[in-house]
Amino acid sequence: MDLNKQCKMSVRRDKQEWAEKKAAQGEAELASGQMKDAFAHFRSLKSACPRIVSPILDTNGKLVSDKSAKSKRWKEHFEQLLNHPPVTVPNLPAGPREDDVQLCSVSSLAEVSAAVKRLRNGKAPGLCGTSAEMLKASGHAGMQWLTDVIVQAWNTGEIPEERNHTADI
Repeated sequence: MDLNKQCKMSVRRDKQEWAEKKAAQGEAELASGQMKDAFAHFRSLKSACPRIVSPILDTNGKLVSDKSAKSKRWKEHFEQLLNHPPVTVPNLPAGPREDDVQLCSVSSLAEVSAAVKRLRNGKAPGLCGTSAEMLKASGHAGMQWLTDVIVQAWNTGEIPEERNHTADI
């Protein structure tokens, strides 16, 4: 058996003996009514759990163990990661290329109706106060009105003026 395995087994045995001793002391104090001391022993068992700490290396590849040095190294790492000059790509065309442009059509009544049907019930209404349930209950006339509003916004690029729509539905 190599020396490393023997060392690890010895450490494991020592930890187990220490934990058994602390548990026995805690049980003895618990049996004698000394609750505070008993739970202090039990808490020390909890803090003895192994903490996994990943090694931190400095810029030269040496292990950093000091807490302030670790903080300094993390700061250096993120400064290097986040503070770099912007990337410039030369000779880009000013506008979109012809193959990037996708032809979009105005929404149809069928598309708007399908989108409204997919809305989930029971959600809070938006700024206008209209819930999904209200849109779904508006029927064909409501879908036609909503389609008209969408088409008008699409063609003008602006949200239409608000008006009393109850007469339309």
